[in-house]
Amino acid sequence: MENAAGQIACRFYWIPGVRFSTRSPRTGFRSSSAASPWAAAQYRLAQAHSKGTGTEQDPLVAYIWASLSAHHGNNEASALRERGLSRLTPEEIAEADRLVEARIARDAAEGSS
Repeated sequence: MENAAGQIACRFYWIPGVRFSTRSPRTGFRSSSAASPWAAAQYRLAQAHSKGTGTEQDPLVAYIWASLSAHHGNNEASALRERGLSRLTPEEIAEADRLVEARIARDAAEGSS
């Protein structure tokens, strides 16, 4: 039921520190179901960006979603995240980790993590 709730709750939101437009795979609206504690939705977004399924392939965005899903307890996301490390530069990893930590802190401050 958690997966259905996450999918039903989809709405648009911003990842802190990322500007959004409809032209770039690293920028654009992302579903809020993945921004909430629904690890399965976050994992599906990580998979989509990792493989380029339904969106442009983007290892950085995949890493961010996998990190958030792993934070919420998804072990498959942890494995996907680790596999994606080789596709990113150290600078990209550091920036992604900063964005993930900011998102986790914001969720905690809002009481949603």
